[in-house]
Amino acid sequence: MKNQEIIHQWSVICDKSLIEQNSNLLSLLNITEGITVSNLAKDGKKIELKDLSDKEKVSISKEMSYVTMWRRNVFSGDLIKKEIRLEWISPKGTMLLNTVSVLNMEKDIKNLRMIFNFNTLVITVPGTYVMRLSLRELQEKNFSIIVDTPVDVKVV
Repeated sequence: MKNQEIIHQWSVICDKSLIEQNSNLLSLLNITEGITVSNLAKDGKKIELKDLSDKEKVSISKEMSYVTMWRRNVFSGDLIKKEIRLEWISPKGTMLLNTVSVLNMEKDIKNLRMIFNFNTLVITVPGTYVMRLSLRELQEKNFSIIVDTPVDVKVV
């Protein structure tokens, strides 16, 4: 990556994020370290804990936001443009979500927040899931992992 033009400051998962219109200040509501899921069902049938496997994906209704903050490291006055990949990975390493977005940091911007909103979460088995954030130059083939944010999923 080009001499670290931008630096990842932080990333969190929360129930909701709000940006105050006048001040542009960000509020993060209910930072998520874990999720408890109950009454799992697929195709109208209840799913028992013992029936869960990494091969069987179950979608649950869960609103959440993944918020990440970037800081410009070099004030060259140039537009910084990168690709970001966000992956939701099961405890057994199966990728359940893969979304790619473009990070555009305009020339006079010092800090940039990116917010990814979800209303459905895919799970397979109880355990620690990871939301993986990766970054690459637009011309590069491979992404570099920036941070893994863990979320413990408990099924009752």
